[in-house]
Amino acid sequence: MKKTNILVGALLTIFGLLAVTSMWNDSANYDERIHLPAGYAYVSQGDMRLNPEHPPLVKDLAGLPLLLMKINFSFQSWGWNTALTADSSRTPVWQTDVGFGNDLLYYSGNDAQNMMRYGKIPMILIGILLGFYIFKFAKELWGNLAGIIALSFYSFSPTVLAHTRFVTTDVAAGAAFFIGFYYLYRWLKIPSRKNLLIFGIVLGIGFLTKFSTFLLVPIFGFIILVWVLLNGQWKKYIGGFILALIIAYLAVGAIYAFHVWDYPAQKQIVDTEFILSTFGFKPLVNLSVWVSSQPYLRAWGHYFLGLLMVIQRSGGGNTTYFLGDISADGSRWYFPTVYLLKEALPYILLIVFAVFLVFKKCVRHCRERNVKLWFSDFLRLLEDNFVEAGMLFVVGVYWVFSIKSNLNIGVRHILPTLPFIYALTARQIGFWIQSF
Repeated sequence: MKKTNILVGALLTIFGLLAVTSMWNDSANYDERIHLPAGYAYVSQGDMRLNPEHPPLVKDLAGLPLLLMKINFSFQSWGWNTALTADSSRTPVWQTDVGFGNDLLYYSGNDAQNMMRYGKIPMILIGILLGFYIFKFAKELWGNLAGIIALSFYSFSPTVLAHTRFVTTDVAAGAAFFIGFYYLYRWLKIPSRKNLLIFGIVLGIGFLTKFSTFLLVPIFGFIILVWVLLNGQWKKYIGGFILALIIAYLAVGAIYAFHVWDYPAQKQIVDTEFILSTFGFKPLVNLSVWVSSQPYLRAWGHYFLGLLMVIQRSGGGNTTYFLGDISADGSRWYFPTVYLLKEALPYILLIVFAVFLVFKKCVRHCRERNVKLWFSDFLRLLEDNFVEAGMLFVVGVYWVFSIKSNLNIGVRHILPTLPFIYALTARQIGFWIQSF
């Protein structure tokens, strides 16, 4: 056990050092020019007029270390003061975000390089936390060897290392999915009030990382439904999940309440109307505007606004270049292609080998039974491998959602599935090694 802990500590330390040293002299990328200044505005002003398209938590964490620095806030920036009304229709909301970000970082006498360094440290800590949970979960399920292998895959993943050093939401969303699944399974196995409370709080934190985590509601709901069909006690689990969602959205409301505390109520209504003026389904727009106008609901109104913005952008897409074509219509081959190109070849080969091991085991099982896999056998197999099936379900749903989306702007949009893929691959490789 002591050797295992030393090895885990060494892997996480190497991961952190690689992330820190590789980002030290980096300039801000496009998204960071928006997220970091917005986060500093949130924690210093309690006003979330900037960048509502992403939940605030990751930006808050990036902005908190900046409170230790002497920073001139850009109150006079046009990006901070521009009113989003019909008269400003030629100024999209994202331009005000970029405008304020540029002013705060580069035109207000601030040290942009150190601001970026300070802001990236919490992102790297999130990456280290996720790595720890990957080891912890795999170890609890399949033993030390599987845990070490899964953590090794994660710690040296070029995709993860590249994105854990950015002030963006993708690695945090990956942590939300994986850690959320960990505490879901823990509650399913031991349905105590304590485990339910922890699951609800973790779910709420997950909702605050990225709006794609809203998929956790149907994904976890389906997983719970399958668990109930296999184990019964539907009142306890279905009712518990509803209670967990209530806890989660109370947490969301509490965090958003701080962020709209000094956000003028009338400006929030006007901004919401303007931002959603091109949203296709008007009943949802009207609901969002109404919720934003209610004093005790405006925190959830701002969350709802961001969710609708993401739905609209996902459908509209971004103009990108892919395999010789320039288009805003997403290609169904985009994410499979970039995944194969971005992930290191040894990872891909190990995944193929792990799939082969699973297929070989299934064939042997069917031959031993000398019958087709009947429904009762399938249910028994599902019950015995419930957590593995749940992980595969998370990966499958997220990939389908991503492939069907028109938003093709990077492998980072499927990053939340990578921890599950590493864990499942480590399971098979670990069992194969132990078979000798």
